[in-house]
Amino acid sequence: MKNKVELKPCPCGMTPKNLSLKDPCLKWAYACGSCCGEWNIEFRTNYDKLDTAECMELAVNEWNRTPRGEMMKNKVELKPCPFCGKQKIKISQDNSIEPIYFYVGCFICDAEGPWQDTKELAAIKWNTRAFEPEMLTEQEFNRSKIENIQGTGLDIDTSDMPF
Repeated sequence: MKNKVELKPCPCGMTPKNLSLKDPCLKWAYACGSCCGEWNIEFRTNYDKLDTAECMELAVNEWNRTPRGEMMKNKVELKPCPFCGKQKIKISQDNSIEPIYFYVGCFICDAEGPWQDTKELAAIKWNTRAFEPEMLTEQEFNRSKIENIQGTGLDIDTSDMPF
């Protein structure tokens, strides 16, 4: 970087002394502040290697450009990934288009929730499940499976089932 640019504060309230760059692919990487290590921003690398001054300049510019404020105060606890069940998830944003969109993504299986206008809405949509197994008893679940099969033309004898 030609001129040292001061970093804006992290949503944790502290100002990081520097950024660490990680998870590179050819086109994208993540920058994380040295303060809390909790907030990552995604940025385009323009195919630069992470150890170059150009790549660090892109990361700093994106860090400082990323919105902060009210959207970070109402932190919604995220449920585990509905596909792999892991808790290694985060809210991301796509700054490459206007307006900026937010989504929740899984680091393990790369699942992504629907893109939304706010982080809170992205978290709410991620946490909304079409089917919550703990909400139904096993008997209710089995009954619903049978009800879904009935009327499909399949010949299933349910007379010996316990429900």
